[in-house]
Amino acid sequence: MRRFIFTFFLIIPILTLPVAAKQHRVETGPDSLQAKGNWSHFAMQVTPAASLITTSAIWGDYLLHQNIHISGHNLGNQRIWTADIIQYAPLAMVYIPKLFGLESRLPWKEMILTHAGTAIATFGINQCLKYTFGRLRPNEKAHNSYPSGHTTTAFLLAHFLHKEYGETVSPWFSVAGYSIATATGIMRVCEQRHHISDVLCGAGIGIFIAELGYTICDCICHRSNNSPFLNYDRNLAIRNWDFSMTTAFYFGINRYNDILPQNFQPGYSLGFKGTRMFCRNFGAALRTDFTQMAWKGQQVELADGANFTPLISGQAGLVARIPLTGYLILGADAMAGVTFKNSYRFTDLGGNPIDIGIPARFTAGSELNLLFCSSDKLGISAFAGYRHINGIVSSFYTGTAVNLTF
Repeated sequence: MRRFIFTFFLIIPILTLPVAAKQHRVETGPDSLQAKGNWSHFAMQVTPAASLITTSAIWGDYLLHQNIHISGHNLGNQRIWTADIIQYAPLAMVYIPKLFGLESRLPWKEMILTHAGTAIATFGINQCLKYTFGRLRPNEKAHNSYPSGHTTTAFLLAHFLHKEYGETVSPWFSVAGYSIATATGIMRVCEQRHHISDVLCGAGIGIFIAELGYTICDCICHRSNNSPFLNYDRNLAIRNWDFSMTTAFYFGINRYNDILPQNFQPGYSLGFKGTRMFCRNFGAALRTDFTQMAWKGQQVELADGANFTPLISGQAGLVARIPLTGYLILGADAMAGVTFKNSYRFTDLGGNPIDIGIPARFTAGSELNLLFCSSDKLGISAFAGYRHINGIVSSFYTGTAVNLTF
């Protein structure tokens, strides 16, 4: 029943888009092509959001079947109050510059009404999904984990910033907004308030509803918002900058010593990657990953919450890209860096203590990725690769990313 309700909420808005466009054509007459262009633009812009929601739904089901029992609490259950504050930072970055005279995409009245309407809709949908699924939080304090409300809010406001200034003034407004939103999601995972799949779904919902709100506003005000996708220049298929939020699933894991027990292994990761292209085909990248370690097999009691505190790594490397068409880009990355020291403490069902310490180690890996440019600044990519942590573990991984390119 919950699956049906979830599917209903995802499909109904999509099915109503052609109807809404048709109604608008009847009412506006000569503006029918304009409305059609607006909804075509909307369909392309929400492609990254759809990929986030789909990924979270698939991985969420997998996480729900993990054989983990929760007991006690430790550092992982302490509250990081920063996430409660910075989720609203993109909203301040929208209105403060406008107060000082910076020209935005929408005038005051339309901006306030659009933001207020989308915020109300976002809150209602988010709360409805939370209590429809009733998913247990990692800290076992409430059954309202999926999706993450903080992340939904952060990405909703970040997309406001992207629409108002990132598309018209400077793309660095978009970079700032989405970076803050990504940091908010990572904090919610680190403090054991949410699973990674909760954060992915929240991000997708925020982007989707924000884009929907702006599209409806454009239709009501008879404003053209022709998609840059329709006139995409193949010569611009590779941009100077690329920022992406990545999420990956690890499989085919091999171990090299006794630092990690057989059942203790990488599960999922959430990361942020920045790429600077030096020419059309080559560039450099920096990436940070928060990898959620998983316990598979024999049931244990965790002293620090339902999830293990993430293993954090920082990497740098080279990238190569080849445009296949005006919308598809094939890429390859080679990265190297370090994983930072971390430790875990829990007990088995017999009450015996289990202490695991992971020292700082060199890590390296490579991956292939395929980027689909859904507009002149947004895109989604799928990737697969291999990662090695020296002397500890090596693993294949695959995942998706939402890209901001310019």
